[in-house]
Amino acid sequence: MDLIKIGKFIKQLRVNKGFTQKDLSDKLMVSHQAVSKWENGETLPDASMLLDLSELLNTNVDMLLHGGVYLFSGRGVLHIKEVIQSFNNIKEIKNTFGENSTFYKGMIDGINNKMNIDFEDALNNHLEILVAEVLLQSMANDNKYVLEEEVNGYFSNEKVKKIVLNEIAKIKCIL
Repeated sequence: MDLIKIGKFIKQLRVNKGFTQKDLSDKLMVSHQAVSKWENGETLPDASMLLDLSELLNTNVDMLLHGGVYLFSGRGVLHIKEVIQSFNNIKEIKNTFGENSTFYKGMIDGINNKMNIDFEDALNNHLEILVAEVLLQSMANDNKYVLEEEVNGYFSNEKVKKIVLNEIAKIKCIL
C-alpha cells in the first residue's frame, strides 16, 4: 500500500467535500492530528472506521485503500464508446448483408424479443435510452462497471443520467 497516495486521495476527497481536517475528525470522532497523519501518509485510518470514512468522502473502501485507483474486484469496465461502437457494428451488418437478409432480421428479432423493444427505433431515435439500458443490464447481469465520468460526459437527459449514476453508486457501496 502506498500511504502517501492514500493520504493524498483522502485529502483530495475531504477538500472536494468542503471539509476541514477538524470537520472530518469531528464526524469520525478522532483527533484532527489523526486526519493530518493520514493525509501526510504517516498512518492509515483504523480499519474500524474505513466504512464511515468512505461514506463521508463518497467513495468505497477499495478505492480509499488504493489511493483512488479503480480496482473493481473482478469487474470489467464497460466504456460508453464501446457500446456506441457495438451499435455501429450492428448498423454495418445491416449495410453489409441488407436489412432483409435472414441473418440481420434474425439478429434484430432476437434483440427485440430479448429486450422487449424495437431495437432499430431505439437505435435511430432514442440512442441515450438504449445506451442506458445496455449499461444497466451489463452492470446487473454481466459484472461490468461503468465510469461516472463517462456517464456525466455522455448523457444529456438528466433523468436517464441520474438512473445510471444511482446504479453505479449502489455498486460502489457493495465493493
